[in-house]
Order: sequence, then structure tokens, then C-alpha cells
Amino acid sequence: MKFSVAGNSIKGGREYQEDYWLAFDPVSKKIASCAAKKSQTVPGASAGLVVVVADGVGSGGNGDVASRVVANSFAPKIYSGKTGREEAMRQALAAANDELARIKQGSDDYGDMMGTTLIAGYFDDDVLSFLSVGDSSIFRFRDNEMHLVNQHHIYGHDLDCGVSAGRLDWDVVRSDRNRKAITSAVTGVPIDIVQFAQRPIENGDIYILASDGIEVLPHQLIRRLVYEHRDDGAAAIVFALMEMAQNHGVAFKGSEHDNATAVVVVCE
Repeated sequence: MKFSVAGNSIKGGREYQEDYWLAFDPVSKKIASCAAKKSQTVPGASAGLVVVVADGVGSGGNGDVASRVVANSFAPKIYSGKTGREEAMRQALAAANDELARIKQGSDDYGDMMGTTLIAGYFDDDVLSFLSVGDSSIFRFRDNEMHLVNQHHIYGHDLDCGVSAGRLDWDVVRSDRNRKAITSAVTGVPIDIVQFAQRPIENGDIYILASDGIEVLPHQLIRRLVYEHRDDGAAAIVFALMEMAQNHGVAFKGSEHDNATAVVVVCE
């Protein structure tokens, strides 16, 4: 199976861009990333394609540094060794986390909470192996339906589970100002929560790996945009998603919307 890939980011209403994405084809050795500061594509990528999206966090700033360091440290480590996919991803995550710790220890400018969320996908011929840390999303479009593939590690989910278990009151937790706070991130210390999983790939599948800024769009609107542009290729889908995210951010959030990144992978 081959994969067509396209990615792009918008700054939204933020002062600077903290998202970082890259896609790497191990056969052609072609890398596309947000370092080019424009939409980029990798047509006809081979099995072994790796896609990474990192969204910098940290009240002290420098999330852009964290996302860049982690993404660029993670991707090459996937191909080292002869281990299985999950173990390779675990080792790559550990190496990226260690590199971030080294960077932070080397400068007083970086606060303890500087870090990044991370989603990454390894696309084999018929299986997607992925990891998720934080609140970014992996969507799968198949048979004109769209589904969220990964888990979101946010405090609101913990609160809702507390309500379901009878430990918390819904009227209290629904208004908690920390509902959207992430409960896991790559910060250079042991990572509390990581999801590793696999999903079968089918010809015609379309995957979207996106930072949480995409959540300015309702999921049904994302599905519709993919549906309307699915025959035009990955680049057309990415353009439509980013254009709509910018428009919705301005219209509904008073131009204070988050950075948003989307990388689209079309399975052919």
C-alpha cells in the first residue's frame, strides 16, 4: 500500500506557533515538516511512513522548542533496532523525552512545565501503530464515516468518570475551569499516561493527525469537509480543514483561537 500525505498549520490567534509536525518516508527519505512554514506533501509514500504531531505546552512558554525537539528526536528512533512496532515506539518516546530533559537542564530559560503533547503513527501495509500523549487527535475516515481513534488525556474525562462512579456531582464538575487541562505530556520526566494501540488499515482510509486546535471545528464538520474533498487528495483536505479552522476561530472565539495543525494520510 502507498500513502499520500499532506500537512499544514495555522497560528490562529496566538502570538506564535507551538505546533510542530513532520512526515518521513523511509524509502524516498523525503521529509515534510512545518519547518518549511507552508503546506507540504509527500505523494506515494511507502510502508513505514511515520507521522508525528507535537503541540507545545507550558505556562513558562517555549512550547515551540519542546514540540520541535520531541518531534525531531522521536521520528528517527522509530527505525533503530529490530524490535516490534510498539516497543520501537516506546523506545523512540523515551529517547525524545530524554532529549527534552537534556535541553531543559542546559538552560535556565526553560521552566519545569515546558513540554509537549504528542501523537505519532507508523503506517505499515495493513496496520497503523500509534501512540498518544495528551489531547491531540487521530481521526479515521472510512465508508463515509469518521471516528476518533485515540484517547484524550484530559482532566474532564477523569471528572466525568467520577460522576459515573458516584464519587462526584455532575453540577459541580461540569463547570470546573480545569476540565480541558491535560493529564499527560512529554516534559522530560516519567510520563504518567501513554496510549499505544494498533488499527487495521484498509485501502481508501483517510487518517487525520491533528493538534487540539482542530477542536474549534465540530466533528461532523470535519467529516463533511473530508467527504467533500476526498477525491481531490490529501493537500485539498488539509487546505479545507485549516481554512475552516481559521474561519471558525475568528467567528466564534474572537480571534483568540489556538494554533491548529492537521496532517492527512490517504491510504491508496
